[in-house]
Amino acid sequence: MGQQVITKAFLLKALVSLVIIIVGITTGLFLGDLLGITGTANSVPLDLTQLSHDTYLEISQTFPDFAIDNLGGFRSNIDPLIKGKKTLICFVTNGCDPCLQLVKSISEKSILPNDSYQLILLSPDVIYFKENYSFPAYQVTWDFLESQNIIRFPTIIGVDEFQVVKFIHSGFIPQMDAKYIETYL
Repeated sequence: MGQQVITKAFLLKALVSLVIIIVGITTGLFLGDLLGITGTANSVPLDLTQLSHDTYLEISQTFPDFAIDNLGGFRSNIDPLIKGKKTLICFVTNGCDPCLQLVKSISEKSILPNDSYQLILLSPDVIYFKENYSFPAYQVTWDFLESQNIIRFPTIIGVDEFQVVKFIHSGFIPQMDAKYIETYL
């Protein structure tokens, strides 16, 4: 009989502990979602000055105008494409696993197109991206990339409607989604 009392007391304590844990986790998830700190890889807002990149571009600088080619015989500058529109500019290359992860992630999350911003892919080997994705993709030269020290891929640059650079990052950002882009762009 003493053994049954101990077992019932133990089971009661275990049940109370389990309920407390479930209530705590549920409350934490609710508050995290309410406060917007539920990112998959980073639970605090990013410090834009801490994003990694090697480019010669700087935050708050005007994004440079340069020649692009759509491979359909149309050559122009990027200026008219981004003027007046918030733009996520992704420098990517074929054969770069993080680049392919980025483009696949954007495609699968269906975060584009979006009325508040646009996406432009820029690549020295743009044919793969034009054939496999519906995003606007343009050819840029290796000379241009070297002139801006864009040497790590992908390099992601957020530009506001006034062509001012808002953020720069080289590498894949797993938590990139529409909310992330709209927050920093």
